[in-house]
Amino acid sequence: MRRWGLNKLANRSWRYLAPHGHPGPGGIRLISGGAKSAKAKPLTSIGWAAAELSVIDVDAIASRLTSSPFLIIGAPRALGSNPAIKAMQVAGPHGEVFYLTDVRAYDGKLNLVKARHEFDKTFIVVLASKTFDETRNYYESRFQVKRISDHQVPIPVLNKQFDMMPETGWRIGSLQLSGSSLIEIDQYPEMAIEKSREIGGVPAGVSIVTFASELFPLHLVNRAQLCELISGRGALTQGHAGEFLEFVMPPAQRYRGPELMADGQVRHG
Repeated sequence: MRRWGLNKLANRSWRYLAPHGHPGPGGIRLISGGAKSAKAKPLTSIGWAAAELSVIDVDAIASRLTSSPFLIIGAPRALGSNPAIKAMQVAGPHGEVFYLTDVRAYDGKLNLVKARHEFDKTFIVVLASKTFDETRNYYESRFQVKRISDHQVPIPVLNKQFDMMPETGWRIGSLQLSGSSLIEIDQYPEMAIEKSREIGGVPAGVSIVTFASELFPLHLVNRAQLCELISGRGALTQGHAGEFLEFVMPPAQRYRGPELMADGQVRHG
């Protein structure tokens, strides 16, 4: 983390959580942040808003979580935009928010992870932005992601958190990634706040999302970042809404991005 200017996170203890027997992408990395700091009301700040996990039986999970450190901020319910999908939302003790979603009955155009475990992998990351179009363009223009949806629907948990009328609609859009994963962008109102960066220089809660890529992200153009990618160590940047993105390229992956020239410049083919 020191190479990204996040010195306070260097040498912190961490754990990677994934479904049993499936340690690959889609897990959750927990990083020790020290003492608990003051946090904003869940789902009211811009940046990474939540990690969405594919699960089995949200009603049973809700019953178990009533006596846990997790606060249910959105009770299990079928989505208004697709009744075949049932979801709930919970907030953890350090500002982290999880959408827990059962998509096993879904049979639509989205390519989604259907759970094989009670708690399966993260398959959607939710990004909150005050500038929807600019934020979506940031991803579409740089990472070759496919636009899947763009519509306005009431979102009960957001209406609750922002103290809005139940029928208030929210603009949301989805970008399809490989591996049955998505980025969901939610248009937030002007009253939304920025996340504080009190813990290690990054926000508490969902701080960083890591993307595995075979191709070099075209906006990372200096020699140090390119070398980090090729070595498999990763490269970190910030998106349009201030969100942290980490890119990793496995060392064994054949590099298929721009050519790194001897003088440290990058030439795009």
